[in-house]
Amino acid sequence: MKQLISSTLALLFLLGFAPRPAEAMPQGQVAAAMQFTDIHGQAASTTDYAERVQIWTVGDYGSSRRLMDWMEPAGVSAVIEHPELRFSFLNFADVTAVPSLFRGLSLEILRHIDGNAKEKLQQAYAERGVELSPDRALFHLTPDWNGDYLALFGIPNAKKYHCWIIHDGRIIEHLEEGTPDISVRFAAAITNLDKADAPPAKP
Repeated sequence: MKQLISSTLALLFLLGFAPRPAEAMPQGQVAAAMQFTDIHGQAASTTDYAERVQIWTVGDYGSSRRLMDWMEPAGVSAVIEHPELRFSFLNFADVTAVPSLFRGLSLEILRHIDGNAKEKLQQAYAERGVELSPDRALFHLTPDWNGDYLALFGIPNAKKYHCWIIHDGRIIEHLEEGTPDISVRFAAAITNLDKADAPPAKP
């Protein structure tokens, strides 16, 4: 029986039916619509922000800190340098390792972290002479308790952070931890979007 099972598995592998590792949503793919409820209890859908540039990020406790090292200044620059674009930053926290007993405490910690982050953002915009308003940029932080969002993103976990830039329902850039010149590529993708949306020059 063991030999039969081994032979069957080998045959499936050769035929290409063997299980494959999950792959993160690639550039060019249509982004699946998502519904979510953020840490403040606000329910929304990605379709609510269809006319905006959407920045989706996911990370766990460690990787999200590394993500924000470059994403915070890059996001501020994107909003300030491209006033014709409107942004929605949809951030997801991989908290699948948190036992259900401690979810309430974890939620309070996430709210505290989010509050501090938004205060720093307000200060960063103010230092550059810009008032941050929901019309320019919206922010959501959503916990992923059960791995549902990880599955949608096509990743098994968020030990490495991921960032997707969505425009007109399509993924125009996927950046994951370890991508060379990641902040430069992020800025270039936003600049290209702004150029694409610019009205044609008058003759």
